[in-house]
Amino acid sequence: MNIYSHKKISDRVFIIREGYTEKNGLTIGLIVGDDKAAVVDSGMGVFDGLREYIEKLTCKELICIVTHAHPDHAGGAVQFDTVYMNERDNWILEWALPIEKRMNDLDVFSEKNLELRKYAQEHYVDCSDYGYINLEDGDSLDLGNVILEIIKLPGHSPGSLAVYHSDEKIAFTSDAIIPNIVLSDENHQGIIDCRDSLDRFLQMIDPSTTLYCGHLQEPLPISLASDLKAAYTEIIEDRTEKDEMTYFQFAEEAHPGIRLKLHKYKSVSVTYNADLYNK
Repeated sequence: MNIYSHKKISDRVFIIREGYTEKNGLTIGLIVGDDKAAVVDSGMGVFDGLREYIEKLTCKELICIVTHAHPDHAGGAVQFDTVYMNERDNWILEWALPIEKRMNDLDVFSEKNLELRKYAQEHYVDCSDYGYINLEDGDSLDLGNVILEIIKLPGHSPGSLAVYHSDEKIAFTSDAIIPNIVLSDENHQGIIDCRDSLDRFLQMIDPSTTLYCGHLQEPLPISLASDLKAAYTEIIEDRTEKDEMTYFQFAEEAHPGIRLKLHKYKSVSVTYNADLYNK
């Protein structure tokens, strides 16, 4: 069963989709250097065919950069030669990687496709031996004539990272810069840190940079990041009188009892802790 497809962006960059329905899928980046190739995020690991699929696109040594430790991005990483992730997300792995959790998430993403679940039960990735090398803000990875820069973007998770390929003006932002971001566990200072980190990101990258997020294959304009920064500022300044209560299943699982609100600004929406000012 093949759930993978891809688009070739350039000779060195591919966008791979791990698709469960026509509308529900995960985005995985592939950046090829002269010596190594970097897989940016790894899907949910409920199917063991990602490495085999990527090896049809490149014969280089494969490393994996996990942008954050949520199951739909970290679950397939152990298929690759070396795994990188930020250690601030380490505490998430115990919740994210058990196969029962990933199978339940598959039911959500696939809209309870029984055929997919049956196949997954026989072909999932075993994450019991999950090791990674810590990757910090400011680090760089040399793939051979391709340098990837690592930029912190906390908020969706404490250790969320962006991967910036400056030569081709592409940034893989996963769920840290996305049209509908969830910041379920941030307090007021946390939102300020999100805004300041995003402001720094915008200053560091070329203004013509294209963004690829974690759940869409189509490129996103840099203006989306500017809208997100403005949305954070409105939340920080408590300009939230129009915000309504909302619900997000995965946030409830990770933080039982959390209450969420939804803030909208132009092209983005931010789901955040309704008790922001009580923490």
